[in-house]
Amino acid sequence: MREPNGLAMSSRNRYLSTAAREHAGLIHATLLSMREALRDGQEIARIEATARARLEAGDFSVDYAVVRRASDLSAPAAGERNDLIALIAAKLDGTRLIDNLVCS
Repeated sequence: MREPNGLAMSSRNRYLSTAAREHAGLIHATLLSMREALRDGQEIARIEATARARLEAGDFSVDYAVVRRASDLSAPAAGERNDLIALIAAKLDGTRLIDNLVCS
């Protein structure tokens, strides 16, 4: 379940200020852009770097912004596009937020 701005509903969200809670929707927007980039055929390393940069520019402290195989969370082979999931963990105002989105 998600809040109107796309933020995954979590008990951790209560630690965010109203402004930070709204801003945290950037995580979901970034996951959506990662999925779109995969569908457009971009290289996974580039997708991950772009996602990290986008979040860091938005004042997040990024633990990870990666694409993995959904079945076992291992790194996909070059050119692999099936059974993938985008994963993000990042801190905003000291609160660690995690989210994911199936990409294929």
